[in-house]
Amino acid sequence: MVRTGLLLLVSGLLLAGLAAAGETMQFRGESGNGVLPAQAVRADWENGAGVAWKVPNPAAGWAQPIVHGQQLYIAGAVGEGDLKPSNFADGVKSPQSMGVSLFAKPPKTPLTWKLYCLSVQDGRTLWEREIIQKKASYPIHPSNSWQTETPAADDAGVYVFCGAAGTLTAFGHDGSQKWQQQTEICRTNNGFGT
Repeated sequence: MVRTGLLLLVSGLLLAGLAAAGETMQFRGESGNGVLPAQAVRADWENGAGVAWKVPNPAAGWAQPIVHGQQLYIAGAVGEGDLKPSNFADGVKSPQSMGVSLFAKPPKTPLTWKLYCLSVQDGRTLWEREIIQKKASYPIHPSNSWQTETPAADDAGVYVFCGAAGTLTAFGHDGSQKWQQQTEICRTNNGFGT
């Protein structure tokens, strides 16, 4: 009982320390609820005020960028054509249209899933790594992307799950691949979530 209490106390202190550091190492922020700690929120972003740097997103995907230390990680997929997810302005009629058409087909050419590491300070690319290249085995809805899973990071590295490719990969913060595990390919239609 004492060991369990001590473990919970140490875990709580570690998590509190991470939250105080202001890092976003997982989906929806430090607490996983999409809420950042109390900070003043700028109201003048539209005029470019407060923007330290801006770079084009190198890959398509719904995966949230995450920050660990001075590194920002972005996971995505690249391939022939425009892989950018469509929105309502691009022809997606309603949220209820999430089913894939019976006539939809997966891309004919291989996709490449990648992880990018950018500098938090200036946005320059520190490194990029190919996770896997393969042909998709099923179609997706036009509003979805091939990389919807957000990476996660800790002091040992960054971890990327590519459900549509059936691959889980770990990288060091220096870009070295630590390991890769093949998993079941997860169809996205009314299926998995991360």
